[in-house]
Amino acid sequence: LYTEYNFEVDRLKSAEITNMLHPTPAVCGYPFNEALDFIKENEGYNREFYSGYLGPVYNNGDRQLFVNLRCMRIYEEDMVLFAGGGINKGSDPEKEWTETENKMKTLLNCL
Repeated sequence: LYTEYNFEVDRLKSAEITNMLHPTPAVCGYPFNEALDFIKENEGYNREFYSGYLGPVYNNGDRQLFVNLRCMRIYEEDMVLFAGGGINKGSDPEKEWTETENKMKTLLNCL
């Protein structure tokens, strides 16, 4: 699933546009302020590399940015995998857990 935004940059700088779009509901939840407050009160760990934008920036100024929802941090002896669950008021906790496990399998298959 994804939402695609196509637009021409006029007076806004790309950093301003990125700041307006981030964090997306897939990363933080919606409505933003209430979701962020809930995360800060209940999550209890640093998300580190979970989320952010990545993608090419071309010499002509065009960009293709993607929200990073699966990643890993590699240490000398081990690694930590990051993936999130898109939990909302209509979520089924069992299905969300299964979906998150499947996201992790995507990363593990890369190894």
